[in-house]
Amino acid sequence: PRMMLKPMLINIYQRPQMIAMVFEWNRLLRQIDLRQGAAKLKNPMEDSVTGGGGVGTMMGTSTGQWEGKVLVTHVTNFSSEKLLDEYIPNSDQLQLTEHIRLKGRDTLEDRITIQDSQYFTRPWDVVLTYKRQSDRLFPFPEDICLDRKNAGELPLPR
Repeated sequence: PRMMLKPMLINIYQRPQMIAMVFEWNRLLRQIDLRQGAAKLKNPMEDSVTGGGGVGTMMGTSTGQWEGKVLVTHVTNFSSEKLLDEYIPNSDQLQLTEHIRLKGRDTLEDRITIQDSQYFTRPWDVVLTYKRQSDRLFPFPEDICLDRKNAGELPLPR
């Protein structure tokens, strides 16, 4: 969920079998696979020697389906070496369930349930709300933390 918490722009592209989120911060990409019953794309980080458990990734592996006008996503396969936000750790057992919906023409709501039995005694929820930005902001400007670091600034904007 860390990328969803950043106070930076997100471009969202919808196709019949995939939703892609392109983040202004470091131009990271999140893909939500919407194919039902089809063979899912194999995560290149998975190791067939370990039975497919493999190495988790920063954004995890997202699959989703539409339930009416709500996009329900399930995210697994996270790296235990990343953080949920700027401070909270997680294990490789982290699982997220999101309910993403439009609450109006210009408001997107993301209800996230976070489960990680190695760090938390029970699942917990967070609700994020995003406002649509003017089209004049796109394409968004590049934001690379190394540029700020090289300029003597903090790597992450405050």
